[in-house]
Amino acid sequence: MVIRRYGAALALAWVLGAATPAAAQSAPFYSGTSYAGGQAVHSYTNAGAVQYHRAMRVRGGEIYNAVQKRPPAPPPGPRAVPKLYSFAESAHQKLPRRHVTVYQSIEEEGRVIRKPAMIDLSEIIVSQARQNNMDPLIVELVIQHESAFNPYAVSRSGAQGLMQLMPGTAALMGVRDSFDPADNVRGGTRYLAQQLERFKDLRLALAAYNAGPGAVASCGGIPPYAETINYVDSIVGDYASRQKKADKKTASRNQKDDG
Repeated sequence: MVIRRYGAALALAWVLGAATPAAAQSAPFYSGTSYAGGQAVHSYTNAGAVQYHRAMRVRGGEIYNAVQKRPPAPPPGPRAVPKLYSFAESAHQKLPRRHVTVYQSIEEEGRVIRKPAMIDLSEIIVSQARQNNMDPLIVELVIQHESAFNPYAVSRSGAQGLMQLMPGTAALMGVRDSFDPADNVRGGTRYLAQQLERFKDLRLALAAYNAGPGAVASCGGIPPYAETINYVDSIVGDYASRQKKADKKTASRNQKDDG
């Protein structure tokens, strides 16, 4: 994954108390491309605001910025949130095969060397989704938006791995190695499932994953951070689009079977 870094203007603006939605939108800090089967499959730019908001979690996980003084984002329209499938009923359990490259330390002839190995990420996602009764597609989309499928991604604020776990969150979820795909996805999926259980709403759960549950609770809805709003809208939109495509394939298959 190719990473490009930008300035720290956003962090400075927040320290000075002058951050605005426009500032949040104008300060991305890395971009990259993920590959599957040797082909570029996804390019993604992650704005700095989301990771900086995570860094602001202090004192029991609450955000000490003046969240209470900011109105929450307007609620979604009646059709804005797609049906959230559980693992048992999901039409998306068969994710596209996606592999990531990891490096393993192996001792050869008295010295330790690092060798690349291919890991089937789709199997890990499906396994962890099953354990948390979640649609694997949601987990895949969070990984896509968080790290562009780079198991070694590290944000400016210190979030790590595929699902960009902060060290404190990783510790709470029992994650020992955030750069291990299976360990990271296990912890990230468990944490996302906890937000779904707490907020009972896909959009709010995603906002909590992105900006922290304290921010969602304090605002009584999606926090008014431009990056968080875009993050939620993007994942929900992608989820609805993938559902629609899968439903069309299922309907077409059923018609052929009936014929």
